Amino acid sequence: MPAVDPAWWPERTSLPAAQIGLNRRQRLSSPGIGHASSSADDAPLISIKARLPIAAYLSLILTRQVKAVKKIITIAAAAAALTSSFAAPAACAQEAQSPWLVRVRAVNISPDNKSDPVGGVGASDRLSVSSKTIPEVDISYFFSPNWAAELILTYPQQHDVRLDGQKIGTFKHLPPTLLLQYHFTPEARFSPYLGAGINYTRISDVHVLNDGASLDSNSVGGALQAGLDIKIDRHWLINFDIKKVQIQSDVKLGGTRISTVKIDPWLFGVGVGYRF
Repeated sequence: MPAVDPAWWPERTSLPAAQIGLNRRQRLSSPGIGHASSSADDAPLISIKARLPIAAYLSLILTRQVKAVKKIITIAAAAAALTSSFAAPAACAQEAQSPWLVRVRAVNISPDNKSDPVGGVGASDRLSVSSKTIPEVDISYFFSPNWAAELILTYPQQHDVRLDGQKIGTFKHLPPTLLLQYHFTPEARFSPYLGAGINYTRISDVHVLNDGASLDSNSVGGALQAGLDIKIDRHWLINFDIKKVQIQSDVKLGGTRISTVKIDPWLFGVGVGYRF
């Protein structure tokens, strides 16, 4: 294989870099130059080409970083949009929920029957009132998620009056009750509450001792309440409720008070409710 002519090296190194490619082609086309000169002439080309990949590499890194930042921004925007999509309907639902709630219950009235002894009869002879189960409707208005007012309504209820176990007459009473309630966990499925208020009882249609005795027509007393709402869905719920109500009336015979009927019932209720 022919040897490389040393005379080429000064010419090659003294030329500007832009002319190296031309000199290389000229030398390769000259007679007497073989493959050995090719390996020597590649050195300047390698030096020049090495500068181009560095710039391209830096450009590639910058491009990838820009793409990564864009991807992070896109993911963050999507996450924010997804969060808003869940939060917005919940907020709208909370704002749109009506403050009105109606419940319908079956209520068992269980009187305490702590009446005074009937005067002139015997120390152990007391008046008692029968227990019974009645329908009840209550209307609640929520001033806030926790605080509500409840009005309890029913139609006049008839009770038997007994003396020492023997029925001596009947009467009717209408006991509307107004309560202020506090609901502890209004957004939860199980929502307990407590209430306190006032009861007004209207007594009518009194027929005791063959109409020889009478009862006071009005009774005003306190009322306490504890209950639990169990939500079925956004509107419907199941309700359990206990109330203690003060109801009493003086019994008069010939204008003279002979006893005080202390009904003071416990009211045990179960029913359903609808939140508008």
